This record gives sequence, structure tokens and C-alpha cells, in this order.
Amino acid sequence: MKRVMKLTETLGIIKVVGTGTHTILLNSDLLSPTQILSGPLGVGIAFITWSTGGNIAISRNGENLYELFTNEGNFDLSGNGGYSDMTHAGSNINITITNGGTCILTLRKATGYVSRIEPFRFGQYDDPTQVGA
Repeated sequence: MKRVMKLTETLGIIKVVGTGTHTILLNSDLLSPTQILSGPLGVGIAFITWSTGGNIAISRNGENLYELFTNEGNFDLSGNGGYSDMTHAGSNINITITNGGTCILTLRKATGYVSRIEPFRFGQYDDPTQVGA
């Protein structure tokens, strides 16, 4: 089971539970209601935490990026100067869990996500909180 735990204009936190392969789709799972897609998408992996009785594989574009093994742990990639793993940043993220487990990813949106809401006022009738106003 895949669940979006938090979604903002700059990040998404996705929780995957169970067994099998789950895909995080950059063009839909990480698109907040106040955003549109514009140009190539780029999403980095900033934080990973997991718990499993088997192993968890995280891959993008057919390349295994992380192999997480029995028990639990975490990688805080963004804790040292805001780094995110941008390997294959434009590709969806596949998480394969064997023998059950939980994996939570914090993902940083780098490119391709643009706000729909106009933050500027051009006249007395503009409403910067409304799309198209």
C-alpha cells in the first residue's frame, strides 16, 4: 500500500507498507492541488526510513539506488547541507519490499512543479488565493 503522508509545493512524504513493488509517480503522486507541471520533472530523495524483516530495494530508471536490509534504519541525506540524491531525478521511484516492511521517503521537488496561484496583485479585483483571479 502506498500513501501520501504530506504534500507541499516543495516536498512530498510517501509511506509504502506491505510486500511487493510500489511505484511513486512523479507526475501525479507528488502534484499538489495548487500546482501544475511545467517542463522536465526533477525530484530528489532527501530522507529514507525503513523497517523490514526482509529487504527493501529502491530503484529509478532500472538502476538500484538503495538496498535496505533486515531490521530498521534511516538515511538523512538532506541533513548535511540540504543534499538530495538526484540520480535519475526525472524518473518514477520504484520500491520493492520482500517479506513485509515499511519504507517512508521524503522527496524534494527540484524542477517541473509550478504554482497555479498568482502571488501578485495587478488590480483591485485580483485575488492571489484563487486560480485565474
